[in-house]
Amino acid sequence: PTPTPSESPTPEPSPTPTPEPSPTPSESPTPGETPDPSESPTPAPSESPSPDPSATPDPSDPATPGAPSSPSGTPPAAPSDPAKPQEPSGGPLASTGVRVGLPLAVAVLAVMGGALLVSRRRA
Repeated sequence: PTPTPSESPTPEPSPTPTPEPSPTPSESPTPGETPDPSESPTPAPSESPSPDPSATPDPSDPATPGAPSSPSGTPPAAPSDPAKPQEPSGGPLASTGVRVGLPLAVAVLAVMGGALLVSRRRA
């Protein structure tokens, strides 16, 4: 009966430094009608600078400092109480924000980029 956190009212993220985000490569390559050569569809989803690095410390190289801290031979002390799930450093609300907020922000950026592309084509 209660709505899921993804159905909450979503304020559009205002810190979008790139004015032309084109995260949908299916819309941009029209034959013979490319507005700017600077608008390349492929690097835009990986270059979304505001939501990704702020929520996760380093998504590009997660295996450098953090992964060898817990070797697979010796289990850490956290599975001793199986009722409590392993929470990241921020707690359950932050992990929900990372799980829901990041894909939601990427989806909102994709919709905004698609709407921008459509509006620039019609103008």
